This record gives sequence, C-alpha cells and structure tokens, in this order.
Amino acid sequence: FPVTIGPAVAAMAINKYAQLLQTVESEWGQIPSYEQLVKYFSVAKIRRHKRLFDWLLDTKLVLVDSEIKKENAEQNQILQILRNAKVSTQMAQAIGSFLEKLLLQNQNGQLTLRTIRLYIRTATSLANHCMIKKHIFPTQSDIDSFLEAFPGHRASAYRFVTYLRTKAICCLWIGKPSKTIAKSKHEAKLKKRLLMCLSKQKRGISHAKIDWNYWALQYFHGIDQKSSRKLVQSIRLS
Repeated sequence: FPVTIGPAVAAMAINKYAQLLQTVESEWGQIPSYEQLVKYFSVAKIRRHKRLFDWLLDTKLVLVDSEIKKENAEQNQILQILRNAKVSTQMAQAIGSFLEKLLLQNQNGQLTLRTIRLYIRTATSLANHCMIKKHIFPTQSDIDSFLEAFPGHRASAYRFVTYLRTKAICCLWIGKPSKTIAKSKHEAKLKKRLLMCLSKQKRGISHAKIDWNYWALQYFHGIDQKSSRKLVQSIRLS
C-alpha cells in the first residue's frame, strides 16, 4: 500500500498486517473476493484492518458488495444479542431453535436478517425479563408485564410466543391491546410533553411555544401527529 512515512514506521505498519496477509496466502494463494473475505474474517475484523482494506479497495483488487456487508453486520448483531442475553439454559435452547427456524425462512426468502434480529432481540429481552422473576420460562403474567413496559415489542413478541406454544414449551397468549389503556398512556405521554414545554417557556427557550402548539393540538383537540405538524408549519409561515 502507498507509503508516505519513514521506512521503519512503514515496516511496523506492515508487520501489523503480517498475520492477516499470511492467512490470505495460505487460504487462497491470491487476493480473494469481498464475499470470501467477509465470510472468513467478518466485517468487524475488516474494520480493524481498515488501512489495508482501504488499499485493496483503492487499487480495485477487492470490490465491496454492499448487500453482503449489510448481511454480515446483521449476523454479527444477532450473535452479539445472544452473547449478551442472561437467560436460563432451557430458554437459551428454545431461543436457539427459534433462531434456526427463522434462518431457514431467511434462506427461503421469507424473512430478512434485519427482521430476524428484531425477533431475537425481543425473545432475549422477554427471557431477561423472566429471569428477573427467576422464571425459567415466561408465564402469562411475565408476558403481560413485559408488553405493558415495552408495547412496541408486541408484534415481534407474538411471533416468539406463538413458537413457544406450538412447541408445547409453554401455553401463552398475546391478546389485542386494550384501546382504553393505549389511549390513557398516549394522553399521559402528551401531558408530559406539554409540561416540558411549559418548563422550557419559563426558561425562555425560543422554540418552546411552537412545540406547545404541536403537542396541544394532539392533547386538547385529538389531532394526529402528521396533521398537527402541518398546522404548526402553516401558522409559522402565515
């Protein structure tokens, strides 16, 4: 790669990549494709040798495949989620078999790796939630309290809970969210936003009044976010 530094420093830099270059030589005997490099080393390791790989890209010895890069990054994130999960052995096995099923669907073109990552994150989050209560597998009360705390995980939790039920691991259900509870929570969130706006106005923050108008339209008049944003913008322009 291009050297613009002294020979001693350059020698040290080359030595840093010696092991990686030796691996490339022993495995392929030539510069492999980007797909082969990613499959063997992973995107994370490639980043740790950025200078070398930048040179390979600049000289067009290797051409980046953005799709492969993205997929490898998703795979690494899934592995990291599994490593960080603090779950029982039995639950880990259930999540592992759930992942195998999802990966099979990915191979058949039915699921993306990003979607699988979201499912696995929810599955491990639910398992961690159970471990707090010292439950090996989730109970119905675990499911209910988890969804109450993390309502945004309902769709992905439904997939995992259905899998547990079909495998007769545990009999759990996710019902439709209560509209009354959902509305109450939404109103509480809007009220909190309005109180924050009042606090900002007292401190003389310039955009606080605009923010107040935006949240007040939703809280007092039941206007949706998109329409509220348009109304606030039209008021500012008038």
